[in-house]
Amino acid sequence: MSERTPGSRPERSPLLTRLPRGLRETFTRYGIYLGVFAGIYVWVVIVCCALTSPWWGFTQSSFSAFGSSPGFGGKDSQPWIYNDVAMVPTGAMLMLYSVALGICSKNKVQILGSAIFFVAGIFLALVGIFHGGTPWHDSVSAGFFAMALFAVITWGLGLLLEGRRGFGLGMLVTAAIAVVIAAEVNWPSVATVEAFGVAAIDLWLVLMLFAVKRHPVEIGAGPSAG
Repeated sequence: MSERTPGSRPERSPLLTRLPRGLRETFTRYGIYLGVFAGIYVWVVIVCCALTSPWWGFTQSSFSAFGSSPGFGGKDSQPWIYNDVAMVPTGAMLMLYSVALGICSKNKVQILGSAIFFVAGIFLALVGIFHGGTPWHDSVSAGFFAMALFAVITWGLGLLLEGRRGFGLGMLVTAAIAVVIAAEVNWPSVATVEAFGVAAIDLWLVLMLFAVKRHPVEIGAGPSAG
């Protein structure tokens, strides 16, 4: 419906004209990669935590156990690695990534999806602040996954409105399948279902990278550019 012919001018994002040119160029060209980078980064830190924590078991524990010290009922002697090196920086990267998504958005529904994912990044950073053993930990952890799911659904709808049925339906179907699997599988531990949820979000981040890079927004100075 909205397929563009070769050589046609890409649509201008609604947010582009409201930001300084240097900022929008930086976010449009590089910020979109932050999502995939954050996904890789957090897994590297989690694997490092697992390798240095002989007491931890993938099928017996949770990722949040890495961030819970003995003083909070946990076993990790260095919870700052998971909390301050993994969760808080990854949350910050996802917030910046959501700004890039907002700049690359083509309609208001996509902008809304980007804003929802920004909130998901806030919740992820809060996981490192309200770590395992604190009263708010379960709430902020669940909030991250819930907001990420809403962002995937909203962006899927936004892509459908843009006329890009392949990516739009793909994201909606992926979200639906992920929810069904997460709810129906008898997971042996919290860590296993958390790993599945993070992997599903990582898949969406990869899909978003292809979706945005395939149809980039215009970052020129004005309509007469080019």
